[in-house]
Amino acid sequence: MGPGLPNTGMNRLPGCALRRRRDTAWLMITLMAAMAGIGWADSWEAIRSAAAGITTVQSPFTQEKHLSMLAAPLISKGRLVYRRPGSLRWEYLTPIPSVLLMHDGALRRYQQIDGRWNEDTAGSVSAMPVVAEEITRWLNGEFEGNPYFTAALIPGSRVTLTPKEPSMARIISQIVLELGYRPGVITAVTIHESPTSYTRIVFDRPLINAPVDDALFTTLP
Repeated sequence: MGPGLPNTGMNRLPGCALRRRRDTAWLMITLMAAMAGIGWADSWEAIRSAAAGITTVQSPFTQEKHLSMLAAPLISKGRLVYRRPGSLRWEYLTPIPSVLLMHDGALRRYQQIDGRWNEDTAGSVSAMPVVAEEITRWLNGEFEGNPYFTAALIPGSRVTLTPKEPSMARIISQIVLELGYRPGVITAVTIHESPTSYTRIVFDRPLINAPVDDALFTTLP
């Protein structure tokens, strides 16, 4: 036993028993953290209140595009940076780099082609305000009164969004948001385009309320 190390029963445990105790302790901590978050998604008011405590979110994400014609999903990886109330960076890193930037009412989208960044001014830009508005609305905990979707809170800490307009319903049949045990955090989004195709986005260990510089919402990589 090294100098200064207290002579406790834990120190005399065999290595495997010590590891089991440590694993059990971490499991208990995880369960207690999960139980502390239970109830935050029981009502729209509770969701709005929890979201109000989140000022910034930074998270890597993995996107899977599932199509019936493909044997395996198309995988994209990227990152989300958000600052309340409406600054957003939605960036795809692979396989095709692109970034959507929103800050102070300005909204732009860029795509990397042949190693150079080009601003997207084509038809897809017309849908950008709707996409960016929806993302910031979710992160702000605002689901009621949505002009595009009817929201429903369902058991299992999930929110479903169903399009109000037939024109939107032809593109998206439903969106399902999965809420995490930590109050105010969304862990996954599934966008159902048809009975045989959907897109699923999973956020990996989001960093909450860390400082975020303005440059992340205004500059390219």
